[in-house]
Amino acid sequence: MKLEIPSTMYRALFVTVALLSACRSPSPEASGPELLDAAHRALGITDTIKTILTVATVESPSGGFDARIASATDGRVHLTMGSSLVAGVDFGTGWSCDADGTAMPLDSVTRSVVRGHDLHMLVVSPRWMAAPVRDADRRWGADSVMSLRFTDELGAPLLMHLRITDSVPVGLDVVNHTGSGPREVRVVFDDWQEHGAVRFFRRATFEHGGNRFVYSYAKPDVNTLGDSSFRSACVSKGR
Repeated sequence: MKLEIPSTMYRALFVTVALLSACRSPSPEASGPELLDAAHRALGITDTIKTILTVATVESPSGGFDARIASATDGRVHLTMGSSLVAGVDFGTGWSCDADGTAMPLDSVTRSVVRGHDLHMLVVSPRWMAAPVRDADRRWGADSVMSLRFTDELGAPLLMHLRITDSVPVGLDVVNHTGSGPREVRVVFDDWQEHGAVRFFRRATFEHGGNRFVYSYAKPDVNTLGDSSFRSACVSKGR
């Protein structure tokens, strides 16, 4: 007797296999790009994301301020940190506003500060850096992690750590190029929340020596930014 399998069962089996494939853990031999792909699968990240706008309330040792980060997958970014820093990169050309509101070329150190605050895009699409290589697995805080090694725009290592159990990024080890305080900075991601089919962290803590800077993010806006969002926002006070 021939056994007939309902088409609905085939469809259910196909969906199950697809879900298992999406959630699969990377192999111990996985390369850096393969680990980054695994992190994207874990978070639901796809190439449909083109721009991200995040706004954070920041707690720092010297008081609170707001930060606004507009970023695009093509490397454009615009950072506003309270009244102390307004700067960005627009198709490779960097700009910043001086104390008088005049547009100035962006120096390499300040550019590294801008990139270092573009955290959500760093997870989603860090295209301004070369592809990562896999670094040694390690303990990182309470987690066992797989580590990706990038090279930042000033040639220093930038490590992204993925939790071994689910490939979710738990944070970064980055280099402070400003010459103020320790060279090492740790960034911890937590409070992951869903935004449609994608999960974003809603809190990032910068640990710099004995200082902590806690960024609490509102819900990110995805694919809402136009080209004008990345142009120089400097307004001269002399006008």
